[in-house]
Amino acid sequence: MAHKTSLKRFVRQRILTFPLMVISVLRKSVKSMQVCLNELFQEGWLGNVVSKSAYSRMRKQLKHTAFVALNSLFVKEYYAQEDYKRWRGYRLLGVDGSRLILPKSSDILSHFGSQRIPQTQHCEEDVLPCGILSVCYDVLNEINLHAVLGEAKCYEVTLAKSHEKAFGCKDIVLFDRHYAGFEFIAWLSQQPCDFIIRCSNSTFLEGQKLFKGGPWRIETTLSAPGGKIKQFKKQGLPRHVTVNFIRVILPTGETEVLVTSLKDKLLTADDFLMLYGYRWKIETYYERLKERLNLENFTVKHTEGVLQDIYATLLIANLETLLTEDIDNSYAQQSNGQQKKVNKAISFNVIKHQVFNLFYDPYLDMDTLIEKMEILFKQSPTHVRPGRQVERGKSGPYRKLRFLKTRRKICF
Repeated sequence: MAHKTSLKRFVRQRILTFPLMVISVLRKSVKSMQVCLNELFQEGWLGNVVSKSAYSRMRKQLKHTAFVALNSLFVKEYYAQEDYKRWRGYRLLGVDGSRLILPKSSDILSHFGSQRIPQTQHCEEDVLPCGILSVCYDVLNEINLHAVLGEAKCYEVTLAKSHEKAFGCKDIVLFDRHYAGFEFIAWLSQQPCDFIIRCSNSTFLEGQKLFKGGPWRIETTLSAPGGKIKQFKKQGLPRHVTVNFIRVILPTGETEVLVTSLKDKLLTADDFLMLYGYRWKIETYYERLKERLNLENFTVKHTEGVLQDIYATLLIANLETLLTEDIDNSYAQQSNGQQKKVNKAISFNVIKHQVFNLFYDPYLDMDTLIEKMEILFKQSPTHVRPGRQVERGKSGPYRKLRFLKTRRKICF
């Protein structure tokens, strides 16, 4: 099998089989490992009590590619149905990166590198292992198509290029201003997708002009910087790229400038404002991974285990979307003036409790199980308030620590 460290692994009849190991990682919890193993024994999934050291040894024989393959299968099956949400025929994808603090061990530190944490009033200066997680995310359908974990000093633009196989000819990919540069735009021009990138007020000369006024849309041809022409030629990148610069006005009155490959003259400034506004959903997706699913609360302290935890969490997030999509769609069709959505805290909790039944019990009636889960999904839905504006609160290590201790609710 391709997802274990050796063909000799998981061959003998053991308590901890390959399927059981995969599903137990999916059921990741903030509880101690031994408590989780004891619960599996009490629920009847383990034939005998297993120590956490034995479990850790077996996890080292498992490869994270098992979760990558499962996620790819889910994504393929989801888009094969052709009834997913689009914007005027386009699939909207958001690409962004986020820094993850990893467990402190020599193995992880040597593999991913580190970040210096400055001294504050409440903590001393420290050096912690960390990595950059980059995700390609369908912002309308809430599906992650592809993800990669890079080293601490990886350039987010380089990680974004690893998502190229997820881009299609009817995709619009949304990027934040960190991705606005000629080299990346030249690379994107060779991809089948269209793109929209937010610009800072010092990125391109043409963009700087729009910040000051004039027409809201300018079509122009960007040229490679003189000192990098040979480098671009070696990489097979074009020296000239034709793009549109778009000025949009935010509800707050602030001006933003976007650079895009879209040439459709029928699109208005409001269309581009709405399109780029969808990019915020990848920010809330990262919040969901870190806060609701405790992505940075790792269960092991070795590189392969860290990758297992990350890709298992991404898989659970996709599974939650697939299982709750019909309920969310039914809520969206209600015309009582108050749109609702499934409460993520409840849905993630239900799925983690039922993950063994979903994947491991061959005798269970799946339709009955799904119906039971849907009853629970509908409890305490959250209300969607379109146009709601919430001011960002002050952030800092002490405030975050207080939130984690006193306010955050743990799902599992």
